[in-house]
Amino acid sequence: MIKTKMKTAGYALSITSLLLITPKDCWGGDELKKTLPSVITLKIETKDNRTVNAMAFLAIENGVAVTSWQAISNAKRVTARFPNGEEFGLPGLIDKDPKHNLALIKIKVFGRPLLSCNPAEPTAKSKAYLWDMKDSESNINETTIEKIEVSQGIKIYHLSSLLSAENTGGPLLDAKGEVIGVLGLIRDQEDQKLSIGLPSAYILGLDANLPIQPWQTLKSAASSSAQQNDIVDKQIAEALVQLHDNSTILNWLCDYTYGQGYQRGVPQLIYNDMEDTKTALSNISILRSADPLRVRLLQHTTRALKSYLQATELFTKAIIVAKSTSKGWGAQPQDLFARADALMSNFPQGYGSILADIKQLLESSDQFKSSLPLTMQYWLGIIERPAGFSLGVNSFARNPFQLFRVISSSLAEKIGLKTSDTIISLGDRVFKSTESIEDFKVLLKSYVGQKVEAKIKRNDKIQTIIFNVPKTL
Repeated sequence: MIKTKMKTAGYALSITSLLLITPKDCWGGDELKKTLPSVITLKIETKDNRTVNAMAFLAIENGVAVTSWQAISNAKRVTARFPNGEEFGLPGLIDKDPKHNLALIKIKVFGRPLLSCNPAEPTAKSKAYLWDMKDSESNINETTIEKIEVSQGIKIYHLSSLLSAENTGGPLLDAKGEVIGVLGLIRDQEDQKLSIGLPSAYILGLDANLPIQPWQTLKSAASSSAQQNDIVDKQIAEALVQLHDNSTILNWLCDYTYGQGYQRGVPQLIYNDMEDTKTALSNISILRSADPLRVRLLQHTTRALKSYLQATELFTKAIIVAKSTSKGWGAQPQDLFARADALMSNFPQGYGSILADIKQLLESSDQFKSSLPLTMQYWLGIIERPAGFSLGVNSFARNPFQLFRVISSSLAEKIGLKTSDTIISLGDRVFKSTESIEDFKVLLKSYVGQKVEAKIKRNDKIQTIIFNVPKTL
């Protein structure tokens, strides 16, 4: 049921939103109807020659309108139309807040009523109202704020209404006609659209007194988006590298503490690794993306870093407890170790579509492909290891030929490699940092049953050694 209708001249937007509505006598219609002269529909011509529609509203001071930053970020020309049919060209942007998807735009009108922004947070399950401009009619519709949550550092009001892109930037009103939020759309992990309101308190953080930036001077959204994607892709790769290196160190720690090893205490390397993991977590936690694929990968890598950091803390606590009690490696440290192992073992298999998403990003992003070492692709199981045998070494993803660890009684130890060696060459081939230890293994396999010369760096000196490669690997 439409609660109230107001005829508008000409300009109509095509909106396919489905709105939950209740009868007119359930809400303060007169106060809400007074807000209509302050509501604007926007026709936006973009730099890539598309035309899109959105909404805005007058607020803060004369000549200023509030809208969605995403809606106008790629604009080359914007026209505003009021419900009475009056049109105005908008000269440009005043201020923007990309994180909260808000913008102030200049409109050369004076004397029209300004909407009041109420920064107080509404309660969950409370009613709210929004204007829907459709087919030369202006309808005020009721919605419910289903829940309020903070996601990636941003407070969000989840709405019961299903909005369309044309609703974005419009005001979310309380029964008094005050603005409690700005309408928007986001996508969840399943790429489903969610209708939201962003708190009006974020509007008050914008500066209406900044000089106007003409649309032509704004950096293209496509260009900005590509640059932002490169930043996101590089940090996702860095986060995955940190997960690999953290796993390498913790697996070594398990052997380090074997038997009575815990009595030596927590190695400094573990504390250094914890700081590196915290840094990686901090770097990726502040990133945002409008691309659903990158959103999922940001969420998954953030979760994995938190789990690995927690696992490292549990490993550390287990060693401290074992060393400080007469029971030694008893039930409590063993339980801590088991909990840490469970956290680590869940990655990547317990992270939904993460492997498929990484594959997709490798195919679509040159930045991600160049930032993710080949070692990582083997470790994640994205590409199959071609050598078909275990060498028995561990190394870090960014420096795969420096052997962090040579496992006792392994093939590597048998042919003469030692922990901390750096492999430089095998036969006539010099290895590059962009290759992986798997390349060394494939070449070693070609010398089965033979002797082959290798160059290594050991104790800061370049040495030539001869590998006696077994007949079977």
